[in-house]
Amino acid sequence: MGIGGGHLMNVYNRKERHATAIDAREVAPYEATEDMFAQQPENSDKGPLSIAVPGEVMGYHVAHQKFGQLPWAELVAPSLELCEKGYHVSQHMERALDIALPYIKEHEQYQIYLNAETGKPHVAGTVVKPPKNLCKTYKLLAENGPMDMYNGTIAKLLAEDLQDMGSIILADDLESYEADVINSITMDLGDDTLYVVPPVSSGSVVAHVLAILQGYNFTAQDLSTEELKARTIHRFAEAMKFAFAQRPELGDMHFIDARELVSRLNSPDFGDQNRAKINDSHVLPDAQAYGANFAAIEDLDGTSNLVVLAPNGDAVSVTSSINSYFGSGLIGPRTGIVLNNGMNDFAVKNNIFALPQSQSNKIEAHKRAMSSQSPILLADKDGNMKMVIGAAGGSKIIPAVVEVAANVLWFGKDLRQAVDAPRFYHQLMPDVLEYEEDGFTESLLQLLTKRGHKLKSISVKTGSVVTAISRNATAIYANADYRKRGGVAGF
Repeated sequence: MGIGGGHLMNVYNRKERHATAIDAREVAPYEATEDMFAQQPENSDKGPLSIAVPGEVMGYHVAHQKFGQLPWAELVAPSLELCEKGYHVSQHMERALDIALPYIKEHEQYQIYLNAETGKPHVAGTVVKPPKNLCKTYKLLAENGPMDMYNGTIAKLLAEDLQDMGSIILADDLESYEADVINSITMDLGDDTLYVVPPVSSGSVVAHVLAILQGYNFTAQDLSTEELKARTIHRFAEAMKFAFAQRPELGDMHFIDARELVSRLNSPDFGDQNRAKINDSHVLPDAQAYGANFAAIEDLDGTSNLVVLAPNGDAVSVTSSINSYFGSGLIGPRTGIVLNNGMNDFAVKNNIFALPQSQSNKIEAHKRAMSSQSPILLADKDGNMKMVIGAAGGSKIIPAVVEVAANVLWFGKDLRQAVDAPRFYHQLMPDVLEYEEDGFTESLLQLLTKRGHKLKSISVKTGSVVTAISRNATAIYANADYRKRGGVAGF
């Protein structure tokens, strides 16, 4: 949850049986242009031009104004304390530091994460303290309030940091930033109600996968034999392809009119139409057969997800990101803020998630880039929260959220089994069905190959990371994915 990035938040009010979405994603600077990365596309991934205008703090400000009860300073206090006292390097952070080592070594502010004697990243368990200037930033946030990030002391320091780095973000970009507050989109899922965040979230893509799949009336029996399990995975993969085919047409609704498409994606009838096109014996011939109108083109992750269920039945799922590990690779020398590389989420040639690009997601001034973030809420027929789900992992977020929800709703798994179960991923392009290594038998893989799938094994460390809460008549369950060694807490 880095203040140099942005987030999407889905908030459920139990009393009103209504969900509100807060879009605090980063926006392109005013001076950004569609062709700014045409000659050097790698500049969208790392460096000053990759930085988009951060929205994280503004989103928290809006959420606090609309839903908060505690004083703002009390909300910042734990982060400030952690900054001043330091924290333990986790196993996941050790791995992230190792991956990012080449550019960590280049920047003085990252040296706190390196062992001075070996020059290698600190190992898990080592206590590190962030730069003192970051602690100062948190102190200013606590004392002056969240708007200090956009038109106060922090804003002035951040604008100077950005200018010195070579960013095109100006003080006007920060001062004019606004988080969107909109109604979450609803879709009937059996007797339950699914709440998703509108674009630039990919919540509607998740909804369409589930809309396609619910008509199969899955039960645990569909996983009882190798043949049935292969058919089930095939159906899931095909549904994912149909949904991902529509994703390039989505984007910032302030710049494109995708209302009709969003309505279709969240319609059970459209799910029925695409389910009827799925052949249980074989994949379809090409991307166009799944409804895509793009040609084929030939992942690291700096995203976190938090899910909360309150005693009164309210719930929150929020996905926060600086995009890839350590974002742009740059830290503000005055503010200590790790800055995002959100510009890479726009339609650029070297998009780190290998997603097809479209005009709907082209760079425009103060536009939000399309995101795979999909914080999901599911309420039962009585309005009680049944599941709160979200994930990190770039484009793998979408299949992961679908699979965890399906494991609980249809396949009779408890929440831990649902989250821990081996995962598979398909995003249509590239045309590859990825599966977690050691999670699937050779005979099962052969049955999928027979249906025409091109398979690729991946490490669990390079997949998605899910956090989820589920609730039934007798208990509340929570699980944080072992893949990133997250944690749960009850108060």
